[in-house]
Amino acid sequence: MTNYEMAALAVQIVGFAGIIVSIAMVYRQIQSSVFCEYTKRYNEIELSLNPFIRDEMFDKPYDAFSDDQRAEIRAATRRYLNLCSEEFHLNQHKFIHRTTWQVWDLGIQRMLSVNAVSGAVAEIHKEFQYFKDFHDYLLKKARIVAADA
Repeated sequence: MTNYEMAALAVQIVGFAGIIVSIAMVYRQIQSSVFCEYTKRYNEIELSLNPFIRDEMFDKPYDAFSDDQRAEIRAATRRYLNLCSEEFHLNQHKFIHRTTWQVWDLGIQRMLSVNAVSGAVAEIHKEFQYFKDFHDYLLKKARIVAADA
């Protein structure tokens, strides 16, 4: 192999490595953008749930809220579960990093432990039966009795 051929090969290898690094960087930027967008959406939903999930309300039974409050909780919980179903889908198809899903999964578990949210989930979970894998996940996380499912 001549010096010219070796130099050309080296340029090709460096170019290929540069492409791989660029793709990896773009992929990380996309993952960061997805994480930021979902965090923003979560924060908006949490603001609408905030009056019902504060520490002093954490254990208040869902039925103890007024009809209007329960309607607000159901609406916010529906938005939250839509967001969760999208996050679940992203995880299933490996569009997000495993550790990101682990953080989101813990957050979902915590949110579902709030009485106001779990009461709303018990009422509206059937709306998510179209996405069987997520619905099964939701039932497991929310510990909804199978007979009610």
